[in-house]
Amino acid sequence: MYFLEGKYDYTCATSLARDYFEQLQAPVKGFYVFDDSAHSPLLEEPRKAHRVVEHDVLTGTTALADGNGA
Repeated sequence: MYFLEGKYDYTCATSLARDYFEQLQAPVKGFYVFDDSAHSPLLEEPRKAHRVVEHDVLTGTTALADGNGA
């Protein structure tokens, strides 16, 4: 389960998304906050999004997730 959240997203508040994320149980969970994005971090910060997908999502890890040195 991977959450890619824009810091300035007022459609889906990052704090609420994080609360929901914390309640979920999944074999792999990663929460990624994009500091220069709102509701579309994949379009607003494509380099970081590509890095997250390539290094974490495709490998089933969370090395770049918040709290892991992202």
